[in-house]
Amino acid sequence: INEALDKFGHKKGPEIAVTVLAAIQTMRRSRISPFCFNSPECECCSIFITDNERNFLNIIRSVSEGNIKKANTYGFVLCESNESEMLIKSIQILTKICDSNWRFFIKGHTLFLNYRKAESFHVTSLS
Repeated sequence: INEALDKFGHKKGPEIAVTVLAAIQTMRRSRISPFCFNSPECECCSIFITDNERNFLNIIRSVSEGNIKKANTYGFVLCESNESEMLIKSIQILTKICDSNWRFFIKGHTLFLNYRKAESFHVTSLS
């Protein structure tokens, strides 16, 4: 929540943090295996992104670009062929809440991947 407050302020920060949590929980319930991510505490690991993280961010990017068909494809993979409709809906809510801050959120991996450096991983490399 602190990261959301820092990046989005006291008015929108808590709402964004809870919405991200809801999206992650929705995704988690659709998967059989655990969501793999690199430790933010590890200097070596934190500069790399896992396939699960990449698919999650690609869903966010696809939804923010209005490409729901592409988001559904990434959702199908991320949710391991299980239901991903609720995940896509939760990401749609997130993109509406983030509005003008959205690009910064994606590029900086700020809210839920704040340990990533924007210069080491750009949106263009998500695909």
